[in-house]
Amino acid sequence: MTSDPRAFLAADRGGATSGAALIGRVGHAWRLLGSVALPAAVGDDAATALVVERFAAAAPALAARLGIDPANVDAIPFPAQWDPKLGIHVT
Repeated sequence: MTSDPRAFLAADRGGATSGAALIGRVGHAWRLLGSVALPAAVGDDAATALVVERFAAAAPALAARLGIDPANVDAIPFPAQWDPKLGIHVT
C-alpha cells in the first residue's frame, strides 16, 4: 500500500465560471474522472462537491477503490492553493 494519492481535485476559477475536475489513477495512468463548470457566484465548494458526487454515483466501485467519498470531499487532495490577490494557483 502506498501513501501517494490515488485521486485529486483541480479547480479553474474564472470571472464567469468556477470549474472543478477530478483526476484519478486508473491502472497505470492518470485519468480525468469528471469535470463540471458552474457560474462563478456558486463557488468552488459547490463545484468540487458536485463533480465528486456525480462520479461516485456513476462508478461507485471505482470511487471506493480510489478513496473517493462524497461525504468527505475535504479528504481528497487539492494540490494547488488559490491566491486571489495574484489571481493564480500557487503550489
